[in-house]
Amino acid sequence: MKKNLFIFLFFVFTSLFSQTYTPLLKDGNKWYMSFVDSNYDQCLYVSGRSNYIYKIDGETIINGKTYKKIICEFVSGAHYIRFCGDNLQGNVAALLREDISERKVYRYNSNSNSETILYDFSLKVNDAFPTNGFDTYFLNNGSPTISSIGYGTVFNEEVRYFGIVGLQGYSNAVYEGIGSASGLLELPFYVGISYGNVLTCFENTSGLSCNSQLVLGASENSVEKNLTLYYSKENQGFKIIGNPSQDYKVSFYENTGRLLEEVNTKGKQSFSLKNTVKNKILFYTITSNVNSWKGKIMIQ
Repeated sequence: MKKNLFIFLFFVFTSLFSQTYTPLLKDGNKWYMSFVDSNYDQCLYVSGRSNYIYKIDGETIINGKTYKKIICEFVSGAHYIRFCGDNLQGNVAALLREDISERKVYRYNSNSNSETILYDFSLKVNDAFPTNGFDTYFLNNGSPTISSIGYGTVFNEEVRYFGIVGLQGYSNAVYEGIGSASGLLELPFYVGISYGNVLTCFENTSGLSCNSQLVLGASENSVEKNLTLYYSKENQGFKIIGNPSQDYKVSFYENTGRLLEEVNTKGKQSFSLKNTVKNKILFYTITSNVNSWKGKIMIQ
């Protein structure tokens, strides 16, 4: 019985640590939007901004699939918003569902009673970026593609980002767990001189952030991409194979999930644990000021 319990806990904890995908459609997520129109252009007929919020509010089942209701709430500005219908409070802007195993988000199309891919976070560099699920007013002639994939911090969230080229001649990004740089339902289009959408703030259960500047993490350099924790059986010491000038915190966990010990160190600096641990597999997280890594290590 104890052996089976150990195997179960090991499997669960391993799964938690190997799960690196951050779901997009989490209850409590809110996307604060602005539609900017500076020259009486397009549909606003007034100069300025229209501010609104996307949020998840309930579910509905269609064709046996469960979709999240994305509600659009008007906040301030002009009385018409391009992608917010008639701008009514509680207006359903979209029906979305997420397949976490596929790392894809689908959007339901009532006109065809079908769904299209809104986000695909399983893409690789040079793959085509899906656009059928977006409101495609800003889609330039051509095929947007993924130009880069990396890690950084935006809206106080550590994210995996996908750089995109081919949208009106600009490069922009989508963020795993957050959405497009221009919103949840809008293509990641850079706001030009006259008009465009902006994701101004993002809110989840951790709080609200309006820091939209993507700051690339230390994992962008070649050393940090494969950051590992080295263990020496001879001296029973540890060392992070990383940047020697970077500060790190290493947290060790038992297979049950209990925190065993935390150590502050630098890259390539040897350290040891206060508690004696032998013949065990320990799970660990390494965190810096901009990124984090997870793994497991055998102590002998």
